[in-house]
Amino acid sequence: MVADRSELERQLYDTFTGVDATTNKQVVAKNREHLRELLKENHRYVFTLIHKFSIDPKTESEYPLITDRKNIIVISDEAHRTQAGTFARNMRFHGIPNASYLGFTGTPIIKDEEELTKNIFGEYVSVYDFKRAIEDGATLPLRYLNKGEKLGLENPMLDEQMAEILEDENLDDDQKEN
Repeated sequence: MVADRSELERQLYDTFTGVDATTNKQVVAKNREHLRELLKENHRYVFTLIHKFSIDPKTESEYPLITDRKNIIVISDEAHRTQAGTFARNMRFHGIPNASYLGFTGTPIIKDEEELTKNIFGEYVSVYDFKRAIEDGATLPLRYLNKGEKLGLENPMLDEQMAEILEDENLDDDQKEN
């Protein structure tokens, strides 16, 4: 399980422990060296931040092969942010090149991020959109209130600019109104 920030890494780990999928705290990579040790071993789950696929510039110029096993599935949360940079290339092409990759993304709101994510992972296998998540109770409705006067913002066009941005998104009428 790969995430881009520690809050998500903890959330993923807590979710897995919450359903008794794992109870081993040792499978959360503490640092770059610990991640490499975990990946050389045969753990059912390993949790890490993408940043731990970095090199040690004092001793390395290229990321090393950690394992060439083919029975590894890497699940990336926030795939639109974690799978296009150097750390992802280190993971995919050098560290665990024979792994299979599955990416989750909930907020590729920038067109270039969405296209990049599709180029890396292919077309969407499934779409669980914001409206459905609200209907299922998995997500609270998002409300936008222009509080510019309290923040001291002087942009009378803010509502119109937000409307233009949202217009380009795949939102239905209910979501746009909320």
